[in-house]
Amino acid sequence: MSDSAYITRKIFMKGYLVPLFVLPLLTTCNQKATHSLVQEQPMVPKFKDVYAVYITRKMEETKAFYEKWFGFTTLFNSSWFLILASPGEHPQTLAFLNEVWPHSPKPPRFPAYNQSGSYLTIQVSDVDPLYHSLKTEGLSIHYELTNEPWGQRRFSVIDPSGIFIDIVQDIDPQPGYWDSYIRN
Repeated sequence: MSDSAYITRKIFMKGYLVPLFVLPLLTTCNQKATHSLVQEQPMVPKFKDVYAVYITRKMEETKAFYEKWFGFTTLFNSSWFLILASPGEHPQTLAFLNEVWPHSPKPPRFPAYNQSGSYLTIQVSDVDPLYHSLKTEGLSIHYELTNEPWGQRRFSVIDPSGIFIDIVQDIDPQPGYWDSYIRN
């Protein structure tokens, strides 16, 4: 492939619009210039979604939990993989994978979630009505509704897989709280 064809393909793959009068100039680019131009413009993927996948042994219980308590809807459901979407104008995706799935290595490469290294945050515009509704309907509250000094009003629950779910609303932090923590 010629230098100009290579660089033209790279430019168009990245979504840049190149005026037609520039294309002949590309043929005069030497190898170093071509390499430099391509190297300075890394390809940025066009994301469709980014979501966490939690490994669980309790697929049906987990599906029912998020649908009942938080209004999630099912986008995909199989015996070993589940994708849920949150309600709202900008739905967020959350996925669950059975510990043993058809193409999993033996023993499972990813054991079921055991409360190590991650938790889920659900941010809402008004946490109080959700807290009172869930508590009234019988959901066990793990951490009671609290105003935190860093600027969150929050409570937490635990899902059937043991995932800690932090339900938060942004509020003003206590004056000066972040002063000793902010990095320059």
